[in-house]
Amino acid sequence: EKIDGGASKLPTHRVEAIFTGDAIINGGVGAFFHGGPKDCYENLHVRLKDMPDAAFVYSGHEYMIMNLRFAKWLDMDDEATTMALQEVIVRRHHRLSTQPSSLEVERRVNPYFRMRDREYLSRVNDLAAAVEAGKRKRWWRRYFKGGEKKEDATREMDEFDGVGVDGGAAIGEVSVGESVAGIKTVQELAKYRHIVDSTSEGTRFRATEAEDEEETENGDETPTSEGGMAPPTPRPINVEMSERR
Repeated sequence: EKIDGGASKLPTHRVEAIFTGDAIINGGVGAFFHGGPKDCYENLHVRLKDMPDAAFVYSGHEYMIMNLRFAKWLDMDDEATTMALQEVIVRRHHRLSTQPSSLEVERRVNPYFRMRDREYLSRVNDLAAAVEAGKRKRWWRRYFKGGEKKEDATREMDEFDGVGVDGGAAIGEVSVGESVAGIKTVQELAKYRHIVDSTSEGTRFRATEAEDEEETENGDETPTSEGGMAPPTPRPINVEMSERR
């Protein structure tokens, strides 16, 4: 079938793979050098909306371990994120690539894709509030110099509503403005991604006094080859529990 008008006119339901550069870095997105949260929302939730879950995602960098450790910090109890992270750790231990991912995986574990989930958005906002509270502690000022100006979240949501689609949302649904504001919050929390990654071997980056009193959690330790663990078969990353039991 001849298609005129360039790649943007390709029927999205027929797409089998996308090469995303920095727009999607498996398990996350790239830094916002030439755009912002609004552009990120348009990329993930408007342009890719009708693409099939089965489409493979090839990104420009291989940061999936760090991205998924960050994603797990944002939502410690999410089983799909935990399983994807474990698979990626095993693959890197055997010097295998973590690519490709798929849109199904990204939509289930990538924080920027999950911004349309009300419960998830609430968790992210609660964590951001805990981090802000932590900034008032002496130890925080010792390691993190300076501070950021607070912005009016209400004004921000009003500004972003109506991005690419109808900004209105039914009761209980996440509006476009809330999603875009959530993407901005995740990107601000991403500045601590390297700390999360460096402390993830049996520990957890903690932001509140309550968390300071908790026991550290083990679960992201790199598996060894002892005990007869066979290298995984090269294939796209997936989060299907039935294939992991």
